[in-house]
Amino acid sequence: IWDLHLNDPECRGVEIGDDYIFTIKTNLTDCGTIMASDETYIMFTNTIHNNETDIITRSYVNITFGCRYPANYMVQQPNGENMIRVDVRTITLDTEDGNFSVSMLLYKDEDFEDKWTTVPSLMLDDNIYVKAFMIPANLMLRVERCWATPNHDPYSNIQYTFIKESCPVLTSDQTLAVMKNGQGPEALFRIQMFKFVGSSYTDIFLHCNVQICHSGAGACRPNCSTEDASTRTRRDIAQSHTVSYGPIKRREVHLDKSTL
Repeated sequence: IWDLHLNDPECRGVEIGDDYIFTIKTNLTDCGTIMASDETYIMFTNTIHNNETDIITRSYVNITFGCRYPANYMVQQPNGENMIRVDVRTITLDTEDGNFSVSMLLYKDEDFEDKWTTVPSLMLDDNIYVKAFMIPANLMLRVERCWATPNHDPYSNIQYTFIKESCPVLTSDQTLAVMKNGQGPEALFRIQMFKFVGSSYTDIFLHCNVQICHSGAGACRPNCSTEDASTRTRRDIAQSHTVSYGPIKRREVHLDKSTL
């Protein structure tokens, strides 16, 4: 087994006890890994070979293995950096299911540098700066749909959808701006704080469906021009993984009666 290697001959295994282990850590496309995708999964495959010469051979090793990742996620993020980390199975000779880490964070400024580490408390004229991102960062992430509910339940009967089919619902609405979507491993958008109608609703919870795209797929970037709005087709969200971001508290303005 000393001469076994992956598609890249420089990527050799390590003998540990009775096992011979190959590891790809930094980038899933390292070591000659081949990436392919469809609407449901992103697949990575590689092959274990042994050295060949042009003169003789006694035994030929050619073992192909793979790992597939669901392309679609539903992300809700609780306060703090609780990443989605569903267990990744050990790769065997068959294609196994794996998972990316996808997260959503809130920031205090348009530079996306100062993130909220406590429960945000905002007034109605404040902006909410949201970043959805994935690890590893060598693929594309596209926000498909984002909506808010007055409680932690993403399927609440009361919902406010502000991004649909990867585009703002109201393209002329100045209270929402999508700065980046389907152009890299993160999506950025800004939305002005709002409230649900009814005195009993004081909190907001954000939810987003995101899709992970092949890094070479130009179709990952949405076309949100008004001319194409009528021709957009709905993309089904095949698999969802849920974690919650919230609450965002609404801060009331209390006027001093002495100034009235």
